[in-house]
Amino acid sequence: MTPTTGEAGIRVTAGSPADHRALVDAIYDRSYDTVHRAVQEALRDKLFEPREGLTHAQRAGLAYRRAGFLGERFPVWDGHTLDHTRIMALLDWSAVADCTASTILLIHYTLFMCTVAANGRGRADLDPILSEAASMRSTGVFLATELGHGNDLAHLETEAVYDPATDEFVLNTPTNAAQKFMPNTVPAATPKIAVVLARLVVSDEDHGVFPFLVPLGDRSGSRPGVRVVPLPEKPTLSLDNGLTAFDNVRVPRGHLLSGRAGTVTDDGRFVSDVPGKSTRFALATSALIAGRVGIPSGLAACARAALYITVRYSLRRTTSGVGRKRVAIISYRNHQLALFRGMAETYALSFLANHAKRRFVAAQEEQDPELTVLVGITKALVGWSARDVVEMCRERCGAPGMFGVNRIAEYVGLVQAGIPAEGDNQVVLAAAAGRMLGRPGPTPEVPDPAGRSLTDLLFLRAVLDFRADALHAETRARLMRAARDSGSGLDAWNAVADAALAVATARGVATAMELFAEEIDRAGSETARSGLTLLATMFGVTWIGRESGWLLASHALTAEQVLEVPEVANRLCAEILPLAGLLVDGFAVTNAELRAPLAEPDYQDFYRGDEVGVAARERLGVARGIRGNGHRASSPSQGGPPG
Repeated sequence: MTPTTGEAGIRVTAGSPADHRALVDAIYDRSYDTVHRAVQEALRDKLFEPREGLTHAQRAGLAYRRAGFLGERFPVWDGHTLDHTRIMALLDWSAVADCTASTILLIHYTLFMCTVAANGRGRADLDPILSEAASMRSTGVFLATELGHGNDLAHLETEAVYDPATDEFVLNTPTNAAQKFMPNTVPAATPKIAVVLARLVVSDEDHGVFPFLVPLGDRSGSRPGVRVVPLPEKPTLSLDNGLTAFDNVRVPRGHLLSGRAGTVTDDGRFVSDVPGKSTRFALATSALIAGRVGIPSGLAACARAALYITVRYSLRRTTSGVGRKRVAIISYRNHQLALFRGMAETYALSFLANHAKRRFVAAQEEQDPELTVLVGITKALVGWSARDVVEMCRERCGAPGMFGVNRIAEYVGLVQAGIPAEGDNQVVLAAAAGRMLGRPGPTPEVPDPAGRSLTDLLFLRAVLDFRADALHAETRARLMRAARDSGSGLDAWNAVADAALAVATARGVATAMELFAEEIDRAGSETARSGLTLLATMFGVTWIGRESGWLLASHALTAEQVLEVPEVANRLCAEILPLAGLLVDGFAVTNAELRAPLAEPDYQDFYRGDEVGVAARERLGVARGIRGNGHRASSPSQGGPPG
């Protein structure tokens, strides 16, 4: 480990290849070389160069081209199974290069293809549809949410009525509230085919909500009976969202994707071994958990990219110091606290996201009854953390952070979209908490704080575990009392709702801390182990500081320890600072795929109006969308219309 002096006088540690490798292995779950590297390098293609001056429709078209490029280059379907590990890598890296393209791929893979594959096992008639989608010759979309029904998918109104005369289902949108809200259904260059959640009606009997395969249209327009009204533009995500309705749209009987939840027989009867509409709905839509795994994976990638840009910029951007001396802005403790707390949380929650992905992939072979709870907690915690980290990074970069070419502003849009997607975070976290409170948790053990240091990871883990266990036990007892006393399930839940969310959050934090400790033990270099230990300590101290009042009242902390939290955080910042560059390099992100001026050593040259500025912009691949004098091109064509 060789300390060197940075441009603004900061003593930094470049680290050895072994140090870097240990951190990359931790972040990418030891699959960087086998899965991630090739996807990352594909983003260096000229197709991903920034474009300015495009219309909303042109930006959407470009995003579809980019998504198609990645999907064709990295197929995820081998004719029999989906490669979920590769899907997650595609979502991670596309998120840092084009948030709209990443959203297209998320919907296409985790919602459309996963649903078709899961409910169509053993059905050769669906193989051509999956093969076409896998090659991106058609784009899969997902129509669930309705204008009048948000997270309440089990009570959707769209109907699919079986017609025995033609052996088809007839889809209709019975009310204005039943219009499918926000799917990316506007006709595009490639054919679009949808998984539509609709109410199955056979012989005038409603059997509940099931997925159906419904071709929507192609470049020439929507198919007859499919009505799509484009929705207004969103500031940062250029997805072609619409309101979608059906008027007597017919699909073959084989387009019912009911899986093991039931079937419509050749003689026109619905048969099922699964009792109850809600149970059948849960079984038929169980593949949707892939979306809840994919979203936090991509959002964590955005947080990592934002931190990489911001830390690199902060090490080079100088400002007034003591006297006439100029210092890097990262020299100031308030700047460090924001960045290093964000870095610690991003490492921790990247480990949590990896844990959820591992469990999800394993569950394709063997059922995991705890997966739903883990994924719900992960989606909520990673989403909220990524939002806070990305917005903090945008602020710490000052005015330049607002420019799209510096990426971070676009990440703000994606994390805001990811929080309500596939179930609003509060609802998803509440559902996870409800499942947790349905059974007893571990017996709480109050750690003895006497003589313990806030830099002792074993003590920090014990404190966080105690909070998770104690909240679980206390809230479960309150819920049972409220249910007994009120006689109303809603009243009982409302009596503990905030505490229930705290239960799930505390369990997620404690799990992330445990995973952090495991990665420290597995780290293959002393420097990497030291850096990870500092970040894990910062993560633990930050969360203990947030909950210090409760922990003090529960005798898990002393008053002296509570007062010591800010000073410990300050000391940790001083120790993390020399390793800051190495720690963000552990994200394996580079500016070859980001092309963000703020991450460049000569970032100021980007804004020059002379040949130096032109050369700087050309090096980043952003010259085509910007005039040589630093102003935007006057014609969208200079940005390269998607075609």
